[in-house]
Amino acid sequence: MPLFTSNSDAAKISRIALLTLFILGLYEVLIWAHIVPPSQGSSQNEENTIGIEHFMYDGGERKPVVLIGSSLTSNLKDFVLPGQSVNLGLAGGSLMTGLEILAHSADRPKLVLLEANYPMTRPVDSDQLGATTNIVMTRVRSAFPIFRKEYQPVGVFVTFLKNRAKHGGAKEGLQLDNVTHTELVELAVKSYARSLSAQEINNYQLAAAKVAQDIGILRSHGTRVILLRIPMEAATDDSPRIKQIDALLAQAFPIARYEWLRPPPAVTWHTTDGDHLTRADCRIYASFVNNSLAQYAR
Repeated sequence: MPLFTSNSDAAKISRIALLTLFILGLYEVLIWAHIVPPSQGSSQNEENTIGIEHFMYDGGERKPVVLIGSSLTSNLKDFVLPGQSVNLGLAGGSLMTGLEILAHSADRPKLVLLEANYPMTRPVDSDQLGATTNIVMTRVRSAFPIFRKEYQPVGVFVTFLKNRAKHGGAKEGLQLDNVTHTELVELAVKSYARSLSAQEINNYQLAAAKVAQDIGILRSHGTRVILLRIPMEAATDDSPRIKQIDALLAQAFPIARYEWLRPPPAVTWHTTDGDHLTRADCRIYASFVNNSLAQYAR
């Protein structure tokens, strides 16, 4: 086995390295020129990462309002204060991760809308937090978008195929088979029929205490925090477990010390699965939120 690489092998490696750098550089130029469209993410986790990267690497997108929560909040994207807000609602995640992301960002928003629903006890996603807040990679991704999740070639290609398949865009409203929708709601109601255990009550109390601490820090930096209780299907909202969670959160965040958005009008809310508002109802609820905030600002 030769101890040294021949000149021809070294030249071949150099050519491959130069070609790789050229391709990467060309791809970066195409991104800067807006020729390569950003990916929307091919999975729930990728969508979350792309949203976090926008917030972390684009200076919070210079928006004065940030929404933090789970997929209940994520569904309100594009509807609540469009053009003025960043939505850090994380599908399958919770406000705990969003609060940590906010703590690692340089900018402080003027207003934070904080989800106060059942997913509050979900833990911080340590893997995602570490991947998006690493100091070295934050600087690299800020300078070179090619290293961001939204510009990974596979994701860009998948998004291209999805956009071609839409044929005019998604329809709004309750676009579900009635039987399937009924079954999903019944499943949700059944899962919320069981009352909280002593351990679960303790978990909510601990989570609420951590959120209260984070709210205090945000307030000390001049950020206004408003708690948001997002409505769900009536049968879900009326279930024993959800009522118990609502009572615990109301006790942990009394209106004398914490600011809550007033409850929406008593209307029939439609969801896709008992929990998540349909796109049409997201628009209706967001309109209520926007009008409420406009009144608060007067």
